[in-house]
Amino acid sequence: PLKLEADQPPQIRLTAPAEEIEVDPSKQQVTLKYDATDDYGLGAVELVFRGPGQEEKRLPLKHDEGRSAKGSYAWDVSSLKLKPGQSVNYYLEAKDNDAVAGAKNSGNGFALRRMISVPVCR
Repeated sequence: PLKLEADQPPQIRLTAPAEEIEVDPSKQQVTLKYDATDDYGLGAVELVFRGPGQEEKRLPLKHDEGRSAKGSYAWDVSSLKLKPGQSVNYYLEAKDNDAVAGAKNSGNGFALRRMISVPVCR
């Protein structure tokens, strides 16, 4: 007999940076590393972030086709124009490729929220 398994939401894990970080005001670049999986295949991986006084933004990230992906992204946060003492909150979200019932996102399985801040010069 055939056994049907319910489609599960995708899972994503932010592997770097491991902690909240402060960026160098002269560089303002952060390398994000992640891995994502889905039982039937990944459809999208997105970086979701909100800068100070800004609306939430979503940035699609390239990922391997198939059921699992490992990737990295060099995020240039200088476009957010962070000033010393300001921060940006971000997380990663994965979506599956369910063409029957509609794509599910990682929802409560999204990578933990992290924060990037610019140190205050003293």
